[in-house]
Amino acid sequence: MSAYRTFAQLSQFLEGLAFVAHARCQTFTLPEPSVEGTAVTGLHIHVGEAGGSRHGVLLLGGVHARELMNPEAIVELAADLLTSYANDTDITYWVPGSGAPGATWTAGAIALMLESLDIWMVPCSNPDGHDYVLSTDNLWRKNRKPEPGSCSDGTQPVGVDLNRNCAIVWGVIPPGGETSCDPCDYQVYCGPAAFSEPESANIEQFLSEYPIDTFADVHSYEQLILYPWGHAPAQTTDPAENFTTLQTGTCKPIPDSSYREYIDPADLLKFQSIGNQIASDVANVQGSVYIAEPSISLYPTTGTNPDYAYSRHIADQGAHKTYGWTIETGPYINNNVLESFQPSDPTHIILDIKAAMLSLLMQSVCAIELIGTEPFGAGAEAAEDQLTGIRAWRDALGQTDAGRAWLELYRQLHPTLLERIARDEGFRSRIGELVEMAVTLAGDPDSVLSDDHIRSGLAVIDDLTATSPEHLRIQLQTVRALFQTMSGFSAQAALAVVAEQPPS
Repeated sequence: MSAYRTFAQLSQFLEGLAFVAHARCQTFTLPEPSVEGTAVTGLHIHVGEAGGSRHGVLLLGGVHARELMNPEAIVELAADLLTSYANDTDITYWVPGSGAPGATWTAGAIALMLESLDIWMVPCSNPDGHDYVLSTDNLWRKNRKPEPGSCSDGTQPVGVDLNRNCAIVWGVIPPGGETSCDPCDYQVYCGPAAFSEPESANIEQFLSEYPIDTFADVHSYEQLILYPWGHAPAQTTDPAENFTTLQTGTCKPIPDSSYREYIDPADLLKFQSIGNQIASDVANVQGSVYIAEPSISLYPTTGTNPDYAYSRHIADQGAHKTYGWTIETGPYINNNVLESFQPSDPTHIILDIKAAMLSLLMQSVCAIELIGTEPFGAGAEAAEDQLTGIRAWRDALGQTDAGRAWLELYRQLHPTLLERIARDEGFRSRIGELVEMAVTLAGDPDSVLSDDHIRSGLAVIDDLTATSPEHLRIQLQTVRALFQTMSGFSAQAALAVVAEQPPS
């Protein structure tokens, strides 16, 4: 019996979850059926009241047909999340005997996550290719669309690589040839046009319709957490040097070999920090070493889903900003490509995959927004406006090295912060009061930090210091010493100090 489900079985699994937990999740169908007419289905998890502003997350699997582990991991993760919420139980991923401590998320943290995110899962976006792998060609990668013409062996070309078919430097051939304009290429044919394939057009339409903040495309095999860019090395100084200036569909390399693609420095820091946290969480399962790095470090690519997801807000300033990730799962096993894509027993690797996705989900929860909107009630339009000033502070900090160091400290504290919010009502109340004070200060540039503000801030810093990992305590002590000196500062003056003086 195969360790892997057919597409119909994956869809049935989702239907079963939606039947059992109908108040917390529903199945949905993407707009375009596959080339062979199969409806592409997914699961939407939305726990709690409708309405309100939630961060949206889209987890995508099965883009490459032969990568069979990842659809399994996504449907299993959905079951784990819903079971944890229903039974008020922790989620722990651990391989006994590995020497690793295990990766655990408490029931409270899972509940907090599910009640504050919109989670969309598409376990298998390439159903035709998936089932073709199970029935006919176990290393098939592309979709199953016949292309015009014939190949050198007299056969008709079939299939487009769906992860080369997106409108981001589409049809440009990077060094190393990891994109091809040849329909007979068995691996990386980019298609006749950007989004020519219904399976990839589905992703474009979904991102246009829903405000997705975090997008993850789950692939195999490497143990990597990848972020933009894939087509060129990154640079953080010249926003004008970006992909919108490049000619696409050339079937040639980028003309200038010195070209560097712009990425906002605050975004780069966020990708690095979150990627490192994912790698740390995965290591706790069984000691697997995952590395967070730019996609081009694996090999140069063009037209990929995650780069397209992130590129949208640059190409169109009115588009929602989406952070795009590739999670490359599993090791190279016994010098055997087939066993690496489709292990005979994928159980332990699937634990790593689920830990990576759950880590990303948890880091997609914004603790400040979560606490900051509570006083206004779920769905209150005023809530978003109230946080505008705090977001402006965050954006200002992202423009200096010292400011980015503060943002990095916040992200490192984020797991501890969420756990404390989930299980400690007193802490939740204290930090809620602090956020409300920050909202007031941010809304009035002439406002002044009072002794009460300082006392409230110090109480939260001391609380976090007592429960944070040891490597963060020294930085928090430095933060405490700096914050003590700020009584009587205007909010703008305090922000100026923080933007120039890092927390270490």
